[in-house]
Amino acid sequence: MDKIAKALARAKGQVAAVERMYLAQKPCLSIVQQLAAAKEALNRIGREMLKAEACQLVTNKKEKTKLEQVLKRLFKS
Repeated sequence: MDKIAKALARAKGQVAAVERMYLAQKPCLSIVQQLAAAKEALNRIGREMLKAEACQLVTNKKEKTKLEQVLKRLFKS
């Protein structure tokens, strides 16, 4: 399983945990905190997917390195 697939599985687990918390009538603040964590995880996955796709489009190694640096700065990760 690759990095993105693992991250998606973790995010799926986070969302399932939010559902269980809601059904168990846990405090709203706790649920919202978990939702925020799940949302950030999904955003991070999206950024990684965009970076991977952009890097695949570049075939020249020098240009690919340059693109990776720009994307790192853009996404600050």
